Amino acid sequence: MEEAVEQLEEKIKMIKTRDLDVTYTIIYVIKNKVKYYTKDKLVSNYVYSFMGINNLGFRTLIDIKLERKNDNHFWLDIFESFKSRGVKNILFMSIENNNKISRALKISFPNTIITLSLTNIIQSIYKFVDCRGRNVLIKQIKNLCIQESLSDFEDKVKVFKEQYKNNYIMS
Repeated sequence: MEEAVEQLEEKIKMIKTRDLDVTYTIIYVIKNKVKYYTKDKLVSNYVYSFMGINNLGFRTLIDIKLERKNDNHFWLDIFESFKSRGVKNILFMSIENNNKISRALKISFPNTIITLSLTNIIQSIYKFVDCRGRNVLIKQIKNLCIQESLSDFEDKVKVFKEQYKNNYIMS
């Protein structure tokens, strides 16, 4: 049992210290409530898992944080740690509706578009696409999401990339 805990601690340490990609298309936060005992006391806290999708479409675990205090400094430390690990651009950030998170994100990554859920990202893309192209683009993104097999998805992604390879937002 102790060996498994040591391996887990080692993996978490590796996740927290490895270099990150320069640009992430989307970073989203998963918030889980955890309860644990410390010296005869039951403590309830939140664990935040930060998942990122890079420009190639790969999803990776960026960081795991146990909430100390839900204040501006806590969130600013998180975003500044992303910067120190190599992140320069985040296009979309999907986070809960929390002013402290939004303020800290705007300080660290001022050009990031904040959405409340991953499904709202499609509406956020609208301002980058002209009116005539919106419906086509949204239809193609939805089509990517409903593929039944990995090979079908990869084929559709190739076609999608080829069609939008000269588009600023897609590159």
